[in-house]
Amino acid sequence: QFLTRQGHHVIMSLNMKIKKVFISVISVVLLSLYNVQAECDSSKPASKTMLLKKLLLNGYEKLERPTNTENGKSQVFIMMFPRYIEFDDSKDHIQLSAFIFMSWSDINLKWSTKDDYKDIKYISLEADKIWTPDYRVLNSIVIDDKSKLHIRNVGIVYYRNEDKLPALCVADWTNWPFDKHVCDITITSEKYLGNEMELSHGNIKLQMTRYVPSNEWELIGYESLKTKEFFSESNDTESEYELFLTVRFTIQRHSWVLAVSYICPAIALIVFSFGLLSIESKQSERIIVISFMLTLQTLLLQYLAIKIPSNGDKNPKIVNFFEANLYITGLLLLETLIEGSLTTSTSNLLWMKNILNKIDSNKVLKAILLPKEGLKKPTETSDSERAESESFLP
Repeated sequence: QFLTRQGHHVIMSLNMKIKKVFISVISVVLLSLYNVQAECDSSKPASKTMLLKKLLLNGYEKLERPTNTENGKSQVFIMMFPRYIEFDDSKDHIQLSAFIFMSWSDINLKWSTKDDYKDIKYISLEADKIWTPDYRVLNSIVIDDKSKLHIRNVGIVYYRNEDKLPALCVADWTNWPFDKHVCDITITSEKYLGNEMELSHGNIKLQMTRYVPSNEWELIGYESLKTKEFFSESNDTESEYELFLTVRFTIQRHSWVLAVSYICPAIALIVFSFGLLSIESKQSERIIVISFMLTLQTLLLQYLAIKIPSNGDKNPKIVNFFEANLYITGLLLLETLIEGSLTTSTSNLLWMKNILNKIDSNKVLKAILLPKEGLKKPTETSDSERAESESFLP
């Protein structure tokens, strides 16, 4: 039995060694095949497109601004396709999601179509390998270094990307909920002056074919502006200046639901307030209704204070309307209380007059409660008394 066990262990160890050797041989064979395939691939000739890219980038300096015009400026053309608008009215902040198309000419990226590359009219290159304009929107990069640029054989470079452009709006809540806001997206260059890189007037174009209307805001107008800030007071053509390109949007709120929710109740409340004048001030129902209306108007003003942002420099007209309505209702309450108090004081005087008449008609009560001097009534003087008084006169 001992010998049998030893033989069994020897056979198992031999099997394990044979398996290891087999796996090692298979690994060496596969590795050899991979190296042979790699050598075959490397021996294949590079495509014409790859050769053209290497030719164009050989000696290319990406920090050197291409100048193709006589005045030494680089012209960049921009076109925007707005997609949708996101407006945060509490922060006066808007984001415009748009497709941005830019193009410029680079003489260093031209190639002839009459030579070996006559079949190649376009190539694609990464933006970090060639020169790109550094136009920015409120510290937001427009050109993405990871994006692909398409280059035409005549040296024109095309850029296309979808980005969210931040903008600043001037809040005006005067006509809320029919409020309109003007928002500006300003584009400028942080590296080049307007004398070096310029956008000619009218080159900023907006195409609204891809715009998706918003459920809350309506785009009612847009325009593009170009301004120059000169560094000298002469403002001549040779002076250095900074170029600012502004895309201005005018948006208006969809106000039908808000108008029905707030303006109609306000009109109904003020009409109802004047209708309370038909109720007599003696009736207690008038005070109850006025108190209820004061409470309701105060709650509506509090809700408007939460609903309308407080970042505007003017009070909304609807708030002034509710405020005036609140004053009118308060005056109605004051008028009701004063008229009621006057009616009560008049009733008290009549009650006291009836008591005094009863006392005057009762001789016993008159003698007890009123002094004798007060009981004498003025009587007409008799003739004998008048004659006696006249005898004492000189």
